[in-house]
Amino acid sequence: MNKERWVILLMYDLPSKNGQENKRATTFMKSIRRIGYIRLQKSVYIKLLRNKNMVRSEISKLKYLDMNTGNIKALPMRLYDFNRIVSISGDQFEMSDFSDDVAVM
Repeated sequence: MNKERWVILLMYDLPSKNGQENKRATTFMKSIRRIGYIRLQKSVYIKLLRNKNMVRSEISKLKYLDMNTGNIKALPMRLYDFNRIVSISGDQFEMSDFSDDVAVM
């Protein structure tokens, strides 16, 4: 089994010109938080996955949440590659924000 960690970088741009669109965008944001995504910045979230095999399952979950409007993009990548992202301005992502159900003893 591949023990290398993966992440999904989720980016979205949903319309919010009126109350109904605003409500749908808020529902989407709450839904992704509920399934474990952490906010990096406005409309950009990330989730830690245990291995590459979980990527397909996670993409299916996201497709189920599809808003049928706007743009939603998911970029799977190895945790190693995510850690290589350079922060030009603002804070670097704090890896301790990731939670993991693996007990370290």
